[in-house]
Amino acid sequence: MMALRPFQRFNALFYKYITSSLCGCGNVYVTRSFSQRKIDLDYEVHCHPETNTQLTPVVISHALYGCKSDWSSIGKELNYITKRKVVCYDAVNHGCSSSHEDMAYKDMALDLVILLEKLNLPTVSCIGHRMGGKTLMTLALTQPERFEQVAIIDIAPSAEILIENTTKDLEKLANLQLYKFQCKEDLEAYLKEQQLDLRLMRSILFSIIQRNDKLNLTVNLANVRKNYQDVLAFPPFQPDVTFNGPSLFITGFQSLEKFLGDFPWVYKRFPSAKIQYLPELDRWLHLERPDKLLEIFGEFFMEREDTSNEKRTMSISG
Repeated sequence: MMALRPFQRFNALFYKYITSSLCGCGNVYVTRSFSQRKIDLDYEVHCHPETNTQLTPVVISHALYGCKSDWSSIGKELNYITKRKVVCYDAVNHGCSSSHEDMAYKDMALDLVILLEKLNLPTVSCIGHRMGGKTLMTLALTQPERFEQVAIIDIAPSAEILIENTTKDLEKLANLQLYKFQCKEDLEAYLKEQQLDLRLMRSILFSIIQRNDKLNLTVNLANVRKNYQDVLAFPPFQPDVTFNGPSLFITGFQSLEKFLGDFPWVYKRFPSAKIQYLPELDRWLHLERPDKLLEIFGEFFMEREDTSNEKRTMSISG
């Protein structure tokens, strides 16, 4: 029998797990066809000489206005702390990865499947921040065998509310001409004049890098604007679809109120979930308090390693 390629396997599994959606004439199954797209995801691997290749690698997936370089320092330190190989990657329309007009989570999950196949990583643990968290949760619910542990930051497996002002702000930013600005301070002054949503403005400024006296944006804002509703959404799954492995959800004061309403969804899809509240958590804790995140991730991933060692010891002694 001819082996299925990654996108064919993913599509078959997605058909199996996707829920029926309610229509006027009753329940009908979503049978949208998925075609393979040619996306080249840029990535970096942290693997110091003492890395234990027997341990499950960790994959880090960034947020909507982020890129892999935001997580480079944490990835490097996490590699030293846990001795696990760590892979940070740029999602489609971000950093050095390819651009594409579609950013639905089933598409971005498929992009990751192909990257994991390319890197020969059949099983991984993962860290996902907001959009990256939704991508990883989509894949964990579709192909749970690919994940040993799942750590999600500041997001739940549910749809977010569309804020009209943010949509309008993204339309303003879609044609942003960075060459007109000499530095980030000039750009910040301009964005304030546009009366953008404060959180969006901070996100955009975080996604700007300065090289050779030029400002560069690490996210394709035009494609983000086109896909903004898809980014806020979360794929609907059948009621019994879960990821039963160890999972950790981290939230803070900025998102606590919404997250409290999402608790049922977290436990419904991730029944083994632990939820950790950090009052100092803003949307960029990985940049503002990387030490705190490293402490949490180190304990989470080492806990799994200790459990595995206990099982091996019991097996040997038995």
